[in-house]
Amino acid sequence: AHSRAETLAALDDVTLTGAASSVGDLLLRLPMQLTALAMGNLDQDTAQYIVNHVAQGLELPPNVTYTHEQGEVRQNVPIVRVTGPVEVRIQNPRENDPNDVTVVTLLNGVSTIESQVLLGLLGRILRVVTYNELRTARQLGYVVEAGYGYLSNVDYLTVIVQGTALGADDVEQAIEAVFTKLMVKKLKHLTQEELDSYKDAVVQGLVEPPVTPSSEVSHFWYSVKLGGRCFYYRGQMLRYLNSTLVTKEKLMEAWQGLAVPAAGHRRKVTIKYFANKVPRRPDDMETRRSMAKQGVPAEATFRLLSERSAAKVFDRADSSARRKLAAEGGYYPNDIHCHLSAATL
Repeated sequence: AHSRAETLAALDDVTLTGAASSVGDLLLRLPMQLTALAMGNLDQDTAQYIVNHVAQGLELPPNVTYTHEQGEVRQNVPIVRVTGPVEVRIQNPRENDPNDVTVVTLLNGVSTIESQVLLGLLGRILRVVTYNELRTARQLGYVVEAGYGYLSNVDYLTVIVQGTALGADDVEQAIEAVFTKLMVKKLKHLTQEELDSYKDAVVQGLVEPPVTPSSEVSHFWYSVKLGGRCFYYRGQMLRYLNSTLVTKEKLMEAWQGLAVPAAGHRRKVTIKYFANKVPRRPDDMETRRSMAKQGVPAEATFRLLSERSAAKVFDRADSSARRKLAAEGGYYPNDIHCHLSAATL
């Protein structure tokens, strides 16, 4: 919720006394619920006994009073609901770094089993298409990455380009060419063999068992921290993947809704780090020329320019920017979807 600059500024107000009492003042004064995971050659009763013994042995600081107040455990970090395009233009924080960095993210919304599968497949395809075009063919950056991800319970697709070959404003249009032209073409001509290959890769990732203690903890911890929910969400994803519902047409539909909608603006968040100094934001004519040069289809230009004009532009990514966006769009619901929807079933 706070930028690095805000965090660094707050350090000036930290005192020895405040640091010593901070755990009690900021954390232990609130109602809390213990969450634990026990693994190994222990039966359930023994594991429960050990966890209870540890919990009973916890000592509170003298200035903290234990409370039996009831409350609801927040299982997700609230994510601001962005209602339209957002652009952040800031200087590269690394001194004397000659690289511009462009990060373009398309927010989907609250994650479901279906969206995890479809966007997961699209993310794999997007990674290959983006790398082949922007890294191999055009050499736009020594870092070119793309794929699917999620923040809390909100999923997204993202592209990252870092390099000196092209400025961040022009790189954004090169990424738009991937979104509006190359991905559309790739999905249109995707063969069943290619689709099966991508699906098999996702399946292998889901069925691969954890092989180290740390990976075993990671494997189960997501469900543990949700209070024992979603232990079988991988099975739900496999069920959907192995059904006849995951088709090329379904991927094209999902891509169009997220990246090339017929109407309205996307929930697009663009972050640009500029080397040396932040330049003036290009006007519509300059942007139109950049779109044409970078390969954005003519039929997508009007919509992208409209979206660009509607974008909220910030010169910093901090708590004040977050508050402004939250005041308009609020936050995404804290919903957690562990099962396929009734419509899918």
